[in-house]
Amino acid sequence: MKLEAYFQNPQDVEWALDRQGRLFILQSRPLGLIRIKSETAPVDIDLEKHPLLLSQGKAASPGIAVGTVCLAAGLTSARLPENPILVARTASPDYAALISRLKGLITDIGSVTSHLASVAREFGVPTIVDAGNATAVLSPGQSITMMADQSKVYQGLVPELAAQARLAAKPSSTARCIIACARFWTAYLPQPDRSNGPNFRPSGCRTVHDIIRFAHEKPCGRCLAWPKKANPPPMPSALLPIFP
Repeated sequence: MKLEAYFQNPQDVEWALDRQGRLFILQSRPLGLIRIKSETAPVDIDLEKHPLLLSQGKAASPGIAVGTVCLAAGLTSARLPENPILVARTASPDYAALISRLKGLITDIGSVTSHLASVAREFGVPTIVDAGNATAVLSPGQSITMMADQSKVYQGLVPELAAQARLAAKPSSTARCIIACARFWTAYLPQPDRSNGPNFRPSGCRTVHDIIRFAHEKPCGRCLAWPKKANPPPMPSALLPIFP
């Protein structure tokens, strides 16, 4: 509440506790929750030519997108088609790395407050989350037009809506700053070993950047992997204060 009062809006806060139980705020940024008001001018869509494929979900980032369906399963960044609209089962934070190359994003499961939704808003990428069965209804390579404001997806390129689509994603000033910082970190700051390396542990951290990255990646990785294991291993003692 103090952070919200200080910044004058809802905050997306990342935090950690050390072994002494002291609280550290790792990051605080605007949550980006806004009342989405459709800026789309009313149009008459020929449903015989452009059937409505999807009409459920929540608008996480407003706008119209026209492009090609690209299913996230087994996807690599090198295999993204032209004008890709990523369709994924979950709103995994891993897809944030692709966001600047996407025309749109649709997920079966997800929240408008998720990390991926926040990044989509920062980059101005139209996004629908919690759509239920998008991965079953939409096919790879299919041409679609999505209206994120109304959580609707039409088959093919709808000319009346394409004329109103964003010509290109326009990152916010925050997103531009993040991109610049990421390029600097990658180029100039030492990186600890990846999660399968012997030094990717607290004692292997050498910079504040290493500590923040470790505190972020380890808990998130454990949370995402937890449901996949029938008999998950005990939570590391260092993380127990974070996950009571």
